[in-house]
Amino acid sequence: MVMIVAVMSNKGGVGKTTLAINIAFTLARKGKKVALVDMDFHGPNLPILLGKPLGIREVEITADGIVPVKVNDNIELMSLALLMRREDDPCLWSGETKRHMVSQMFKSVLWSKVDVFIIDTPPSLGDENLVVADLADKVVLVTTPHPASQYDIKKMLRLLRDKVVAVVVNMYDMFKYDISIQHSNIYYVPYDRELQVDPTKPIEQIEKLVEVILK
Repeated sequence: MVMIVAVMSNKGGVGKTTLAINIAFTLARKGKKVALVDMDFHGPNLPILLGKPLGIREVEITADGIVPVKVNDNIELMSLALLMRREDDPCLWSGETKRHMVSQMFKSVLWSKVDVFIIDTPPSLGDENLVVADLADKVVLVTTPHPASQYDIKKMLRLLRDKVVAVVVNMYDMFKYDISIQHSNIYYVPYDRELQVDPTKPIEQIEKLVEVILK
């Protein structure tokens, strides 16, 4: 049975996209077939971090649907950044359009037989994230120790508590704040400059997180 895992945060700039990529590659190293889906329609960055060419010319579209971009033998990718005619085309969709597009990322993309969908999401509790949260089997929340980030993430934790399998406190060594978030699975990931160049780098804490996801 296919599992849908959403990487979410109610705060921007906490490292969701990097961690979504890292989780996907960690799963792939364990032999899982992964679909990496970019649901951040206003700021789709997954292809950029993975070094993939942007634009509609890079994607094959058939009568049956859109062919996802192959990242490696175990990972496929789809993002709105791969479907725009120009890099600077803004996305000006309404909430209802974004809700519809979430479902189309599953229905209109010709995914192969995958084991896990990893969904990178925008920061917010907006329309598209509410749909994603409803579809997801499991949610990984991402924050930093900064009080503003913790404040925002607690709202999402309260709303999605039954689906949240873990909280990642990213860049925890960059801030000298106490952590007031309460959850049974909290993973502290230090700041790593190398991840800016290679977001696929193995991380011990993410290896442990993936074991929890797969349970």
